[in-house]
Amino acid sequence: MNIFRIGILLLAGALAASSFGQIAKKGNAYTFRVKYTPGQVIKLVSETGVENQGSSAAGAKLKAPMSLKVLNVTKGIATVVIEIGAGMQGKTPVTSPSTLTVKLDSLNRPTDKTGIPGVSMTMPEKPIKPGAAWTSILPVNIGGMVQRMEGRYVFAGIKKVDGHDVAVVTYALSGFANGTGRLMLLATDGSMYGNETHLSLSAAGSIEKIHTVVTRSK
Repeated sequence: MNIFRIGILLLAGALAASSFGQIAKKGNAYTFRVKYTPGQVIKLVSETGVENQGSSAAGAKLKAPMSLKVLNVTKGIATVVIEIGAGMQGKTPVTSPSTLTVKLDSLNRPTDKTGIPGVSMTMPEKPIKPGAAWTSILPVNIGGMVQRMEGRYVFAGIKKVDGHDVAVVTYALSGFANGTGRLMLLATDGSMYGNETHLSLSAAGSIEKIHTVVTRSK
C-alpha cells in the first residue's frame, strides 16, 4: 500500500471524532462528548510528507481534501461518511479518491468490532481536568488486515491559538505503528481546529516516518 495512503487512513478515524466533538465545562473540569446531527458536514485539508531521508519517497509531500458528513443517527449511533479526495503531489495525482464509512457512539466508540478504517480517539467517560489522561485500545482495519492500536491521550487544557480558545489534546500511539500528535478543538463548539501527527511504521523492510497536518478548509 502506498505510504501516503497509510498515513491518511490512520488519520481518518480520528477525524470522525475530533471534527464533531463537544466540550462542556463543569466546575473546574470538562466533559468531552460527540454530538452528531444528520446532514452535518465539515471540510478539511490533509498535508502529508515522508521525513526520513532513507526512503525513496523522502521529501515528497501530498495534499488531499477531506470531508466528513453525518448520514444519520439511530439510537445514539451515528453513521459518518469520510471522503478523501485524490492526493496530489504538486499537480500529479498520487492516490485515488476513496470513501470510508464508520458507525460511532457519543464517546466515539466504533460499533464495528472488526476494525475501523483508521485510528479513533475515544472520549473520556467522566469530566476531566487539564493534565488528565485516558487510553483506548481499538482494532484498526488497514487494507483488509485488522491490527491492534493503542492511544494514550492527555488533556493539555484550554489554550489561545491564532486568537482562538482551543482545547488541546496531545496523544501517543503504539501498536503496528507508533507516533505522537496534537489535536485542537475549538472551545466554542468543540469542532476541530487542527491536528498534527508524527508516525513511524515499518514498510517494505524499512522504517517510514510520516508527518501529517490536517486543517479546516476555508
